[in-house]
Amino acid sequence: MQFQSKEHIHRALSLLGQLLDAARGNPISLLVCGGASLILLGQVTRTTEDIDVLTYFENEPVDQFHLKRHTDFPQEIKRLMGRVAADMDINEKWLNLGPSSLVQIGLPDGLLTRIHSKRYGKSLTALYLDRLDQIHLKLYASLSGDERHIQDLIILKPTDKELLQAKKWIETVMLDAVLPSDLEDMIRKMGYGHII
Repeated sequence: MQFQSKEHIHRALSLLGQLLDAARGNPISLLVCGGASLILLGQVTRTTEDIDVLTYFENEPVDQFHLKRHTDFPQEIKRLMGRVAADMDINEKWLNLGPSSLVQIGLPDGLLTRIHSKRYGKSLTALYLDRLDQIHLKLYASLSGDERHIQDLIILKPTDKELLQAKKWIETVMLDAVLPSDLEDMIRKMGYGHII
């Protein structure tokens, strides 16, 4: 079952936080991007399959976060995710590290200084990407041709300056993976051809 609303997503994270507190697990902070982050910050209104997580931090103060790629969650988190999934009738992999490769490739400069955080109990913190960083990631995701990403980007209404920043980031960190002509075509498709 999909997450139907902002409240539905909050409920899953709140339940995970409660279970983690009860288990006295290690505190963990999740760096959340994608649709769930946009929904929770009130920037889009739609459903989403899961919560995309770029990376997570264990026992680290915010000012000392070290960006590291993780391909899987700690066993305790996976076990508790399963309990949340069963209780709420949602996908067992409702937390998803699919976009974690971006951490290795290189995230937009200053991303960690712009995050919006929300605590769920004592042990779980969700760190939501700022709108500017979402524009960067959504422009890249739009190159897959997935209309959902394109629509999210259009709803975010990037300024010319913001879209140029995102374009430069993609050209810098993904030089080998993205054809410049594809990027320019996507920018034109969105109605921003004048910035090229």
